[in-house]
Amino acid sequence: MKNKIHIKSIILGMAGIATLLIIWQVVSIIIVNKNALPAPSLVINAFFKSFGKPIGTMTIMGHVWMSLQRVIIGYGVATAIGIFLGLLMAWSKKVKAVIKPLFELIRPIPPLAWIPMAIIWFGIGDMRVQKVWILF
Repeated sequence: MKNKIHIKSIILGMAGIATLLIIWQVVSIIIVNKNALPAPSLVINAFFKSFGKPIGTMTIMGHVWMSLQRVIIGYGVATAIGIFLGLLMAWSKKVKAVIKPLFELIRPIPPLAWIPMAIIWFGIGDMRVQKVWILF
């Protein structure tokens, strides 16, 4: 019985996605400005073409690799510093008394608020430091 419910929910989910794609296709045909809402068939075609045809200077896999590098560097640096400071705070109550208020000051800042701060600190442009900082 449980298996039937699971299969039914998968079929309903696929039907919902198919309905959305059909509506999207019909609306994109009706719309006058084709650039405002391209058809899903064009979007899917452009996606698969991006694996061979460069977007800017790289293919889609090159862009994925660059993004992955930024994530790995940001996460790696944050992990290393976090573990180091955590061990220091666990080792010494004095260090904890100094560092914990800094964490409590930074913690409530929403992640999106770091973007304008990174622009102010590092400037505008395609700087890798900004992106790694925001991920950090």
